[in-house]
Amino acid sequence: MESIKYNYTQTGKFKAEQDVSKYLKYAQDSRVMSSSFTNKSNYRSLAIVPDIVAIDILNRFGYDIHDGDNDQHVLSKIASIIKRYYPNLLTSSMINSVRR
Repeated sequence: MESIKYNYTQTGKFKAEQDVSKYLKYAQDSRVMSSSFTNKSNYRSLAIVPDIVAIDILNRFGYDIHDGDNDQHVLSKIASIIKRYYPNLLTSSMINSVRR
């Protein structure tokens, strides 16, 4: 996977980019695979989150998805954010209702 590339624009603003095409492909392949699982009671991955998206979630919503101290409430909020704003990163074909 590609790391984040950053630079400053001509106006002096900070700009960060990351090629997420491999993440999107992985998520799509995972959704296809998960739709064929017959045992739906096992835990499954929710999403694959590139670093650039983790930074965006932190900046826009104030949630650090890598914080090991996140409680269930915070994890539910993060899941809702991913489902609403980054649905192509979901790795499961089972999508519960999204709270808006």
